[in-house]
Amino acid sequence: MKKENDKTKKRYFLMKTNGFSFRNLCHNLKVLFLPWLILAVFAAVATVGLNFFSSEVDAVTATVSFHYKGIENGLDPNGCEFDKNSIISDEVIESALAASDLPSDMLTQVKDNIRVDSVVSTNAISNITNYESMFSSSSDSWTQDVSDSSFHPSQFIISFNYNHTNLNGEQAAQLLNTIIDEYQNHFLEIYGYNENIGNISGPDSFENNDYLIALDMYSANLLALEEYIKDLADEDVTEFRSETTNYSFSDLYDSAKLIRTVDIDTLTSYILNNGVISDKDVILSYYEYRIENLQFSNETYKYRLDEISASIENYQKDSVIVYDGYDSGSTTITNTSDIYDSMIQEKLNIQDAISSNERFISDMKDRITTIKKISLSTANKDREYVDEKIVELQTKFEDLKENLKITANEYFSEKKFSNAIAVTSPASYSVKHLISSSVNESIRVVIICELLILIAYLLFAIYFCSRDKLRELMKTNNKKINTV
Repeated sequence: MKKENDKTKKRYFLMKTNGFSFRNLCHNLKVLFLPWLILAVFAAVATVGLNFFSSEVDAVTATVSFHYKGIENGLDPNGCEFDKNSIISDEVIESALAASDLPSDMLTQVKDNIRVDSVVSTNAISNITNYESMFSSSSDSWTQDVSDSSFHPSQFIISFNYNHTNLNGEQAAQLLNTIIDEYQNHFLEIYGYNENIGNISGPDSFENNDYLIALDMYSANLLALEEYIKDLADEDVTEFRSETTNYSFSDLYDSAKLIRTVDIDTLTSYILNNGVISDKDVILSYYEYRIENLQFSNETYKYRLDEISASIENYQKDSVIVYDGYDSGSTTITNTSDIYDSMIQEKLNIQDAISSNERFISDMKDRITTIKKISLSTANKDREYVDEKIVELQTKFEDLKENLKITANEYFSEKKFSNAIAVTSPASYSVKHLISSSVNESIRVVIICELLILIAYLLFAIYFCSRDKLRELMKTNNKKINTV
């Protein structure tokens, strides 16, 4: 009985080679299954192991997402094209190296081994390939639908391959996270509060000039500051109010306007009425020069205004041609145009500039008339009064700039750009992470190897089914050849 069982087991592990049939094929597949399984597991483990020790796995990654108005169109907060490589700019990496107490000469090593890849969402792919449904729609918003089908990434993966550096995995992950932190600071510096505004000079910077000239220069600087604050106030629909200064941008705008239209004008009137002027000829020459410049600017503005008006009148808005992919032809739709809208805005800006210059010209002509009539004052009390008021103006100006800086920094960091950059997946390093990265990098190669082994497994099973007949056929052919 035992001998018969042994024979049965031996027959089970023997190939069926007496001809191809479904039964023989199934038997041979069973016999070859264990060797195939061992070989498949060995190939998978070997592939992952080789990739584990390769340089491709020695990388840490982090994922960042951008959330601000304009990124959906591929623009930065200033309306220019967004450059994803700005995340790993030299300036950002240098700041990160300094913050990590790493030598600055590592900049090239890090720069050459770090990259930023865009993440394309499945929704974006669906929108891009959805043209036929857009064409078939009876909606009037076809043009917008076509525009919306364009895709600009808002999520990016930053990969740092530290194999060619002196860093280990933990240090590389820490450096990558520091790079992202420094980029967030850099982002606020570039798109947040304009530091150049804080460098605008106050009235005491023009002390070598006559009072009227100094106040005129100061008024121009204050007007630039006022326009910057107004832009922030118009942009801020939330009516943000600083917790530190307790000011909103509307408050600061009113303060700046009050200094320019009340304090400066009041002091200017005092100077004119009391003749607190050092040299009439210098002042008159200055005002005449300013009038000539403003008149020339207006001539240039008017020439440009005529060009813009003609362009607007003759402008044909963009047309979008949508093909349905069949023989029925295409449909043309008139689209709204950013170029047309920008020309309208430029026309309005030019008209405002011309009106503003006309007011300045009229005001300076009135001052020239007044200066020609007044007698110059020699009283020290008048000059002391003006000097005292200029000091007060300077104090108000510095307070305004400081309050603006604090309020603007809070607004950009806590409101406008509070969620502009989100680190959805920070860089990390661990043995688990390394194994996971190795497996992920190896999946494609493993699948190909496993498919090849599976095909070989099937071919061997089929071959053994017909082995005896193939041998007989070969023997018959050999006999025929020998006979001949």
